[in-house]
Amino acid sequence: MMEIYNKLLAALTKDDLIITPNKRLIGFLQKSYSAYQNVQKKRIWSTPQMLTLEDWLRLQWEKQLIQHNIFSYRLISKNQEWLIWQSIIEQSAHSFLMSHSIAHTAQHAWQLYHHWQLDYQADHGDHNHESLTWKMWADNVVAFSQAQACIDLAAATERLIDHFRKKILTPPKRMFLIGFDKINPQTKKLLATLEQANCQIQTFTARYPQKPIARRIAFENRDVELQAMARWAYQRWQAGNNPIVCAIPQLLDIRSQVITHFEEVFTCLQQDTHDPLPCNVAAGQKLSEFPMIHIALTWLQLKIINPFDQISLLLRSPYLADATKEQAQRHQLDMYCRRCVENRVYLTQLAEISQQQHCPQLSQLIVQLIPLVENTRCTQYPSDWAKHFTKKLQISGWPGQRPLLNEEYQLLERWSELFSEFSTLDFILGKISSELAWQQLHHLASTALFQAKTPHNPPIHILGLLDTAGLCVDSLWVMGLDDHTWPATAQANPFIPYSLQRAHQLPHSSNQREFYFASLITQRLLTSARQVMLSHSTQANEKTLRPSALIASIPSIEKHDLELPPYQTLITSIWAARRWEYYVDETTPPLAPHEFTAASSQLFKQQAACPFQAFARLRLGAHAYPVPQAGLNAIDRGILLHHVIEIFWNTMNDQTTLLKQSMQTLQVIIQQSIDAGIATFCKKYPFTFQPQFIALESERLQQRLMKLIDLDKKRSPFRKVTHEKKQNLILGKLNIALRIDRVDELNDGSTLIIDYKTGMPRKLNWFEARLDEPQLPLYCLSYPAAKGFAVIHIRSNTLEVQGFSEKDNGLSPLLSSKKDKHLPKTWSAVLTYWKTSLEMLANQFQAGFAKVDPKQGANTCRLCHLKSFCRINHPE
Repeated sequence: MMEIYNKLLAALTKDDLIITPNKRLIGFLQKSYSAYQNVQKKRIWSTPQMLTLEDWLRLQWEKQLIQHNIFSYRLISKNQEWLIWQSIIEQSAHSFLMSHSIAHTAQHAWQLYHHWQLDYQADHGDHNHESLTWKMWADNVVAFSQAQACIDLAAATERLIDHFRKKILTPPKRMFLIGFDKINPQTKKLLATLEQANCQIQTFTARYPQKPIARRIAFENRDVELQAMARWAYQRWQAGNNPIVCAIPQLLDIRSQVITHFEEVFTCLQQDTHDPLPCNVAAGQKLSEFPMIHIALTWLQLKIINPFDQISLLLRSPYLADATKEQAQRHQLDMYCRRCVENRVYLTQLAEISQQQHCPQLSQLIVQLIPLVENTRCTQYPSDWAKHFTKKLQISGWPGQRPLLNEEYQLLERWSELFSEFSTLDFILGKISSELAWQQLHHLASTALFQAKTPHNPPIHILGLLDTAGLCVDSLWVMGLDDHTWPATAQANPFIPYSLQRAHQLPHSSNQREFYFASLITQRLLTSARQVMLSHSTQANEKTLRPSALIASIPSIEKHDLELPPYQTLITSIWAARRWEYYVDETTPPLAPHEFTAASSQLFKQQAACPFQAFARLRLGAHAYPVPQAGLNAIDRGILLHHVIEIFWNTMNDQTTLLKQSMQTLQVIIQQSIDAGIATFCKKYPFTFQPQFIALESERLQQRLMKLIDLDKKRSPFRKVTHEKKQNLILGKLNIALRIDRVDELNDGSTLIIDYKTGMPRKLNWFEARLDEPQLPLYCLSYPAAKGFAVIHIRSNTLEVQGFSEKDNGLSPLLSSKKDKHLPKTWSAVLTYWKTSLEMLANQFQAGFAKVDPKQGANTCRLCHLKSFCRINHPE
């Protein structure tokens, strides 16, 4: 395709200037020029200057400053311009939740006024509240710029035009414009001024010489469309039809999805090579989204108290000093913190825990960081904060001690540029706090796009529609051309009167203007390649899509007409290549001597729910470690209530003492029990137990304890209460350690076992081969004097009792009252049944029985985190 440019390349001299709308086209033209000179068998040549229009204008401004110093205003960057708008908006009388977004829209309105040669101060009529407010902001921006002797590019272009008209600046002798779909009035004015100053301006349009072959094709959804485009690009590449362009509207929004599909397709079709993907994706990724930069920003954000998710991210990061050396220990530290800390962590606490958990290097980093974090209460200029941030990063050892990849080196260079830009914000922001400084740095990193430079020259280019300007290639595929996407929907700027926008056909001002512009792009695309494929989806988010009206006249083909190479996704390929092996997977090695010395009731509950669950959790140690949540979880709330009840009954001891207490004395004892219980938890959860939370939790505990006390007052007499009774039980070869919530000694000498539950009450079956709740049966077997049990469900609005007993105790119903004829009729028969059932579970666990057999199917698996381990949902 290079011969299309030969006429242009042959006419170029070293003094010519080539202006393009984007940098991508410059790279393409430079390679084309080098290839042309090689064909001419030249070994040395001078390449003409090639610049984007914006870069050339900035260069001219610097030139007039150096040579003439007539208008000595510094030219600000787009980010600096945006910050000026944001600061003006935030200082105005209006309050916005997202001032940064409003500033971008206001900045764009300013550029549109200049580009379309409109006077924002003139009375255009049809002004609304938004446009009048914007005019006030614009006046303030102008006043600020004059006071600070700075100017934005849109306003500076007007000055440059005047300089060329007055012959203060000398234009190039010849200028070539390549790749401009539409030229705004300000640029037209600039070009006319240059021509009057004896600059020859030529416009070059790259067109395929013969009539291109264009076809339209529909796909059921975007994933299938992307897959087909990737297969087509691979096919054309293998056939030697280079270069190849895949153009995608709104590429930035689906960039990761595009890369995933291309990588999967090329990996499948190119199995015997480890060469890099022969593709170049135009849309960059936000700098802040790269893990290395994200870790740097997270480290710089650390305060004395930090959310746990930030701490966890740093513990697992390879970008801190000694991360490789302490990798295993830091992962263990992360799991320890998930179990033992709150959702917020002190830096001093983290340093101490790190030392205890064998991460001395990490502990040292935190200790060195703490003085810098404590010294951030002052206000400083951004340039001073940049030095402060640099020092914090040096302490962290960022970006780590392992060798960096080529992309990471480029990231470091881009990060340094970002820091330099941040340091130039002194005149805009003045002295700011550490928090605001970090926010501004984070915003710069979030708006800066980064794309690593590829060392090779890929034959396949994945571009946005505007990035294709000026290109002429062998093969072109344009996707996403449905009636909802192309043309784009109008999005008029709210700060410019709508009538003014429509009258001058400003970008995005109306659907008619968007249709006109989209038709220009479409016609250019249809003439810029030998083979053009246009595609669209027929379905998206339950919406039916049709081809855009701009491509409806293009002849359509079916998917099979493409004759693409066969392709299966990686998952499908692996599944298709499976070979079945049948073996018994229900048993594992039996327990070795002393392998499992102390069991608990959880062993029986898990073995009953699913044998594999008990094996994986208790023998393999497979546990989930969730991120600590705010407040207390359900388990901790239950533990706290148990503890308060224990303290209360250790004071009362029996029912007689309880009944003797006056209501006033009882309230005092209840509050003392609650205060003592909360005091214990305050040490473990200092962030959670703040005054307001303590008041709410105290009220909750008092409400539930009073319900339980009212119940105990009305019961049959009991003379002694024992809490947290430790018992041992041997079933099979397992020694089980138990801790019984409460044991009541009744007046007739019998014993009642009581267990408290704070969860939602549900109907329990105590006579199954695999008991859902084996805890109470185990308690009863371990305590021979017990003649009954009761489970008290303590809720905010109700109190429910379950269980049964041999004798009447005024709490649990009599065993003899059970009407089911299949149930045991005596207490000894009940104990025998339970012992048989639980010994079976104990023996299964002892023997290594680990079958994947959830007792209640999906209900058992719903709260289990082992599904990816046991693969119960894996297709047969």
